[in-house]
Amino acid sequence: MRHRIGVLLIAGLFLFSGNVNGVSAEPEGLAIELNKVETVPSGCRLHFNAHNTTAVKFSVLSADLVFFGPDGVMSSRSLVSFGLLHPNKRRFYSWEFPDTDCGEVSRILVNGLEQCRHDGGESFDCLSALSTSYRGPIELVK
Repeated sequence: MRHRIGVLLIAGLFLFSGNVNGVSAEPEGLAIELNKVETVPSGCRLHFNAHNTTAVKFSVLSADLVFFGPDGVMSSRSLVSFGLLHPNKRRFYSWEFPDTDCGEVSRILVNGLEQCRHDGGESFDCLSALSTSYRGPIELVK
């Protein structure tokens, strides 16, 4: 019995010590994940999960996306707006890209952030704060 209590006590200490100050291990910034890809009659529907891990409120965040085919050649380009992103908040977005075959897209490049209006002062570099990830067949890169 004492052995089990000791093991539980040690396990509890390890769990507690992993987050002593309540600080998340995730770095501060803007994270955009391409979460799901769907073929629809009009083209390709992409679902994105955006996570603002900063204390900065973004009133407008627009990304210039460049689509590449399996051969590495650019096939199309689009501008999407993530709109309002509150501090320390996640939001989910879906967009349809007409006349785009999901199966013919291998990679999407976030070419730049065309608009990045925020309350973080002039020193906040939106593109440097951006990280990308993906789940599924299409790679999202910066």
